[in-house]
Amino acid sequence: MAKPSEQLTEPLVPEPRKIRAITVATSVDRQIIDAPIGSARFLRLHLKRQLQPYYWHHPPLWKVALRYLNPNRMAPSFLSLGAARSGTTQLADYIMQHPCVVLPLAKEFAPFPNLKLLQAQFPTQRQERKVLERYGKAITGYCSPSVPNLLFPYILSGVAGDADLRFVLILRNPVDRTFAHWRWEKHVSHIAASNPLARSVPGFTDMVRLEVEAAQSHATSGATFLTGAYTGGFIQNSIYLPFLKTLFKFWDRSQAVVINADDFFADPPGVAKRVYDFLGLPPYEPVELPVRNAGVPGTMDPEARQMLSDFFDPLNQKLFEFLGEDFGWK
Repeated sequence: MAKPSEQLTEPLVPEPRKIRAITVATSVDRQIIDAPIGSARFLRLHLKRQLQPYYWHHPPLWKVALRYLNPNRMAPSFLSLGAARSGTTQLADYIMQHPCVVLPLAKEFAPFPNLKLLQAQFPTQRQERKVLERYGKAITGYCSPSVPNLLFPYILSGVAGDADLRFVLILRNPVDRTFAHWRWEKHVSHIAASNPLARSVPGFTDMVRLEVEAAQSHATSGATFLTGAYTGGFIQNSIYLPFLKTLFKFWDRSQAVVINADDFFADPPGVAKRVYDFLGLPPYEPVELPVRNAGVPGTMDPEARQMLSDFFDPLNQKLFEFLGEDFGWK
């Protein structure tokens, strides 16, 4: 017979207030990114986000400081990880909407070299008890585009020790991810055609050629502007196997589920239910959520696609052999 804390005390139905907090968080931050820096709209949006209950990216520092005063925090039981522009935000939104998942302060925490300030961004134990009493199950987690940062597993091991963590890893076709990352960086960096500095920045096809040549020469330099794991360049951020091998030095392979981003984009609710089951959550029918952090539209030059396909094909084969599953990426 299940213990009282494991019994479902209320049926699992969508929580409109929670779902609104999740969708508003991404929507507001994305509008800030899209707004001209320093404009009235930009400033209004920054004011609007100050009192949100949940954030997509880096919550206000004053909120973190206030939460620091209460050290009684939940410990994460799962991490949802992927490379930038791999669907990490949309997947996190689906995971976080489950009624038994207690919302942390943000999907992506404000970075601090201080463990207590990081812990302050997790839910309180009081919040945990409320969800536990209502549903019989309560967990929380951390979601981040930390792939392929090889230091991340080491830092996590130092913080989490031998904690029984579960990992949800979403991997996107590296050809598509590389192009999506390029388009995103160009958008976020606000490089306008009128900016004289932009004239010297090569286009995507030339950048691919430069990075492929550098990689073939065993160089690790690249040209990412702002986002992602700050590892090398656009191509380097699409090489997943070294990260996975490093992660599984510390945690067993059975503690991770690896998702092909193509499958998730095709059926978000279906993949979300697979993740719920992996995390030991009771069955729940997720609400289909709009894509709030969609990529910037664009069409890849066939020459660039061929260069990327030729470069990634042998790497993909090694990845598939390691995973024991062929994702069919071309």
